[in-house]
Amino acid sequence: MGLLPWALLAFLLGLWTRPLGVPWGAGLLCGVVGLAVWLRRESAVVGVLLVVAALALGSLRAPEEPPARTRAPTVQARRLRAEVTGGCSTVDESTHCRVSVSGLGEALLRAPAGRCEASTGDALELIATVREEVPLRNPPVRPAPGPERVLLDTAGCDVSTPASAWRAAPWRGAEALRRALSRGLRRSLDDTSARRAEALLLGATRGLPWEVRRAFRETGLSHLLAVSGAHVALLASLAAWLTRRALLRVPSWTERGWSARAPAVLAVLVAGLFVLVTGAQPASQRALLTGALGAALGLLGRRPEPLKALAGVALAMVLVTPSLAEDLGWQLSVLATWALVTGERRRSGEPSPLRRAWAYLVAAVVASVRVALALVPLVLWTSGRTPATACLVNVLAAPLGEVLALPATLALAVLGNVLPTPIALVLGVPVKHCLAALYAMPELAGALPGSTVALPTPTPGECLVATVALALALAARPRARVVLVVAGALVVAALECDHRALARPRGVLRVTALDVGQGDAILVDLPDGEAMLVDAGGPVFGARLDPGERAVVPTLALRRRERLAVVVLSHPHPDHAGGLGAVLSSVAVGELWDTGQGASLGAPRSWAAVLALARERAVPVRGPSSLCGPPRPFHGATIEVLAPCPEAPRGLGANDASFVLRLVHGRASVLLPGDLEGPGERTLLGRLGPVTALKVPHHGSRTSSSEAFLARLQPRVALVSAGHPSPFGHPHPEVVLRYARRGIALRRTDLEGAVSVTLHPDGTFEHGQARSGR
Repeated sequence: MGLLPWALLAFLLGLWTRPLGVPWGAGLLCGVVGLAVWLRRESAVVGVLLVVAALALGSLRAPEEPPARTRAPTVQARRLRAEVTGGCSTVDESTHCRVSVSGLGEALLRAPAGRCEASTGDALELIATVREEVPLRNPPVRPAPGPERVLLDTAGCDVSTPASAWRAAPWRGAEALRRALSRGLRRSLDDTSARRAEALLLGATRGLPWEVRRAFRETGLSHLLAVSGAHVALLASLAAWLTRRALLRVPSWTERGWSARAPAVLAVLVAGLFVLVTGAQPASQRALLTGALGAALGLLGRRPEPLKALAGVALAMVLVTPSLAEDLGWQLSVLATWALVTGERRRSGEPSPLRRAWAYLVAAVVASVRVALALVPLVLWTSGRTPATACLVNVLAAPLGEVLALPATLALAVLGNVLPTPIALVLGVPVKHCLAALYAMPELAGALPGSTVALPTPTPGECLVATVALALALAARPRARVVLVVAGALVVAALECDHRALARPRGVLRVTALDVGQGDAILVDLPDGEAMLVDAGGPVFGARLDPGERAVVPTLALRRRERLAVVVLSHPHPDHAGGLGAVLSSVAVGELWDTGQGASLGAPRSWAAVLALARERAVPVRGPSSLCGPPRPFHGATIEVLAPCPEAPRGLGANDASFVLRLVHGRASVLLPGDLEGPGERTLLGRLGPVTALKVPHHGSRTSSSEAFLARLQPRVALVSAGHPSPFGHPHPEVVLRYARRGIALRRTDLEGAVSVTLHPDGTFEHGQARSGR
């Protein structure tokens, strides 16, 4: 397999695992000794030393664990100067630009369409609302919806072209070509088909409906909408073939050898232009660099070795930019290419076209299966489900998308700019039907039996071990494959046993405030191994992302919770009820507790949808009248429903009519008061007593956590769930100070992500690393 693939693997392992105690001296020593041994041609020793050196260098290049936030993200209006770094795109009524702002770094600028028309290299002056967007953090769930970033919202901007903009000339040319291609598609297709074509050709998936993107992701076909190495390779091959055919018609050029050299050079240039047009995504950059390396070796008279070229380019990319190792698109691209280039290649010597077509079909099926196997761990980790039909549908979708739809779309985008509109519309008819067939693939994949297999979502460690084992097995000899697969399976099984013991603890009461942004989602692991969920967050202020789907359900999957004994809706506000629909659709639920106040308060549709889904899934719904009363045994602990009893009182707002639950485990206890505010706190003071832990009421609002309330409870630790940033400024500074003055440890989701406290029956508790007592 060569040394480069091993070096790449070792470097990536160093980045991902950060071995402890590897100083700079160790890597330098390995490099010096490796160079000396290399000169003596001791290749086996060189291989070992090179791998050790790569592992050491990877651990040294890995970024440090980001420090804990000391302040919550803020929202503020500021006058800014920015430079466009990634071009601008307009979808519907909004323009999005990648910009660089002094003091803020990279940011995403959003403006109304037509109010900020700029190109790469342009300077902008604007007044914008600056908002730091932090992804939901619920380890070990992969962060969602994306990396931490700064968002700028403006009503308009002043655009100027600085003198130094010549550096961005290639980008500006690529943007002009991108707009021309989009214009050609718009002249030739209807709006729906044009959006589909732009997503396929240019990667402009933002123009597709959310439901379409979700369907592609859930059926394992999202790679069809990504600008991948396959796009680059196909266009480069097409450019090389056309160039070669044209040069062969000129004998004088053929005699000079141009027909052998020019196609490779032109193919690289076309591929590079395409990479710029589509935004220079890491996966397409990797394909371009690999193709350029192969072309260079070919021009030098050396036969390129695909596996070594892939490993060398990937290693060079992560050496320059280690953060690429965390980019999902780059990971999938490298793994898919690895699976393809390590496959056996058998050239068919059959003269019969039918036999050659059959051999090609078999090779396509084998390649699709190899790629699907290589990507299974990552697909499982990121989506929580592996589509069993993806391999079968890929056999149809990959040729349809990359061999038919992509070249046809490219040709139509070019011809649509030069042909009369009636002719362009006629040419667009077959392309339209081809795109319709491609976009029907998710529906086909979902309709086939076994479209999704409910396998456990792997932990990061399991994903890493399984990915490495499968990658090595795909490149190994048949006998070694069995050993590698069995060894990897045994390691994954051992990691799974250890993970289940930690994910589903027994004998303790663990309370976790999940990071759902502005909302509440409290997961309670009960002493007998069962679990209870109190609320599940929800979209607020028209947000599209559902925290229940993006945070709560993946966390339940990683906690190996296929069933919840009880789901509690503390009160029917959308930031508590909105995510419960995804939960009820994903796991079995024993009971749903509801205060019953939704109808009288005119609760939003999210509350009614939750109750309708509960009835549909035959989940019993219980209210305060059947839950209130003295403390009673509850899955190894004791629970008492303190409010609203015997029913939600009239005159109180929804917050003050929240479910208030007290859970006791031996000498430890926790109070879960929902969004209780001042009036509700005062009505309960006579029934409250000291507790070990407290879920801070109403996200730390100044209308709750009164001095009298805290004096009665005397908690040692408190968990507060608030947005990052919170549109209401939660938790309010005076409330934070109130907890600090009493020496109460305050754990915040807006600063730390998901936070938890583990209560032991002897009265001790853990929150973080230390174990404390009363």
